[in-house]
Amino acid sequence: MRNNRFIGLAGVVLFLLFSACAPYQYGYWEKLENNDRFCFADLDSVAKTMLQLAQRKNTLNEQARRISQQIQDNLNNSQLVPLHSFNLIFENLEQQYRMDTVCQEVMLQCRNHSIQEYAKNTLLESALTYKNEFWQNKFLRRIINRGDQAYHIKPHTLAQTQHFL
Repeated sequence: MRNNRFIGLAGVVLFLLFSACAPYQYGYWEKLENNDRFCFADLDSVAKTMLQLAQRKNTLNEQARRISQQIQDNLNNSQLVPLHSFNLIFENLEQQYRMDTVCQEVMLQCRNHSIQEYAKNTLLESALTYKNEFWQNKFLRRIINRGDQAYHIKPHTLAQTQHFL
């Protein structure tokens, strides 16, 4: 009887260890919704989508820099950080993570090498932005790693993005 408990406990521990080491199959998010997917057979459409994503990412990166700097200025001046700033950060991150997930899907599934490289470079630029704007700021890093259910940001997502990317 005691031996069976040990075997059962060992099985559960092994299952948890192996599931913890599983790669991120879908990036930071769960599986993409059907309306977020696009056909990989039409390379022109994929390339156009990637270009649009890159342009939108540049806008979001600039917005993230601006909000991050505003929050840092408030902290440096011993002022309260407006709640609206936190909402903007989480909204920005949600949009960026969705785009990163699409880029990851393109990188893993598209057969065109140049489009794969473009998607990979976009993901690496995202990692650099997250590191510069959020990860190095201890206050923001802690706030973001708490997560936000309203924007579907899970706890420790920022840490996962740094590890993943």
